[in-house]
Amino acid sequence: MALKHYVLFGFQTEISEEKKRGLLKDIQKDFHNLPEQIVELQDLRIEININPNEQYDFILIATVADLSALSIYAKHEAHQILVQKYIKPYCSLRACVDTQE
Repeated sequence: MALKHYVLFGFQTEISEEKKRGLLKDIQKDFHNLPEQIVELQDLRIEININPNEQYDFILIATVADLSALSIYAKHEAHQILVQKYIKPYCSLRACVDTQE
């Protein structure tokens, strides 16, 4: 069994569309490398919301073995660096759901 970690993020409303596009490109590139750095992370991808009428701009979908592995991933330095670089300064909305497969 595996655990799926779904996190929706919405950028702050004052961020321009041009800035959002650049951030999304960088976020996809940088988060893509996390499974190579965090053993507990089986898979991770960032998907961009194509519907401009919705408040969330992108979703992070991660696969880990269980809640213990999720906690290790969440606290891992490589993950925290990206949270401080992209999430804390630019995102004002967050919603999370964790499911068991």
